[in-house]
Amino acid sequence: MLHRLVISIFLFIIASWNFTYSLTIARATLEELTSESELIIYARVAVSECRWENEAQKTISTFADLEILEVIKGQNSVKVTVKQLGGQMGDWGMVISGTPYLQRGDEAIFFLVPHGEYYEIHSIALGLFRVYEDETGLQKVVNDLSNINLIDPLTQSEVTPGEKVQAFDLRPFVSQIKSYGIEK
Repeated sequence: MLHRLVISIFLFIIASWNFTYSLTIARATLEELTSESELIIYARVAVSECRWENEAQKTISTFADLEILEVIKGQNSVKVTVKQLGGQMGDWGMVISGTPYLQRGDEAIFFLVPHGEYYEIHSIALGLFRVYEDETGLQKVVNDLSNINLIDPLTQSEVTPGEKVQAFDLRPFVSQIKSYGIEK
């Protein structure tokens, strides 16, 4: 009986542990995102699919093909594919904390950096501003970083929750990006 009690307590303790892994990123200004990104586009997700990168190691990546609506910085391309670590293959799932989930039909401003034959979102989450319409019909962009640890590089302290969600009007936002003297 004592043996069962010890095992039960041990299993309860193991099951009660809460393993939380979270992404920590240093905050970047819009100017820094712009200068560090090779391609900035307003695009719609046409296709999003998960694939095994290494089935033996159970590594899954998600690939999103983007339909370009506007090139803001960089060369116009017929096809842009964004690769993100993580995804779901059958019963096996791989979640990377803080990685934005892209699904068909999503529209966003993408700040992209090249990675082999694909692109990656700048700093996993910093370079994705989702486009939506507010209640008045005005198009806005939002960068919701509420699910990551965002560090201010000047103070080395975590950014407050209220500062982790930034929303802007779409057209002035695009104009601001273009004002940094970038060339298409």
